[in-house]
Amino acid sequence: MDYWLHRIFSQEPEIAVPLLERGILTIGFNDVSKPKTLAAPDINELKNILADCYGWTGNSLGQNAGVLWRFLHEFKVGDFVVVPTKQSVEFGIFEILEKAKLINDLSLDKLKFLGVSLISGKGIVRGGKELDLGFFIKVRAVTNYESSSFVPCDNKFLNPFLSSKGQLTNISLNVL
Repeated sequence: MDYWLHRIFSQEPEIAVPLLERGILTIGFNDVSKPKTLAAPDINELKNILADCYGWTGNSLGQNAGVLWRFLHEFKVGDFVVVPTKQSVEFGIFEILEKAKLINDLSLDKLKFLGVSLISGKGIVRGGKELDLGFFIKVRAVTNYESSSFVPCDNKFLNPFLSSKGQLTNISLNVL
């Protein structure tokens, strides 16, 4: 079992947060939300896919490929994910229930209340605009605080740690 930190607040938070509260952890990369991305046999092939799509090179390519690779291939069933709020004043802990999937495989009932559509090949669409959510993982909230999945941070440890890692979308917490 592994422990991860994963931020959802840089990609479509008005959709990502309500989905997380209903058991759906998301990540962006909608432009590469295709079976070949999920089937990439190694991070080098994933880098090729991202470079071809976005034109990234160097550190940008390496960092983004790492973020997506971890979400798609290193987050495992039974692992736990810590998800901080945007200001890192609260966090939720979620257990991973299934492997990552394409956003087009998301159940429509999870989207009805959000005022969005799921259009094959385009992903989640609102007002004719494609939203940058390309993949998801089903999760279960482990934390509960006053009927919310999020609890206040402890200023002595968790809040400074979460705030100091603002550049990273996801990282391993196993070393803690």
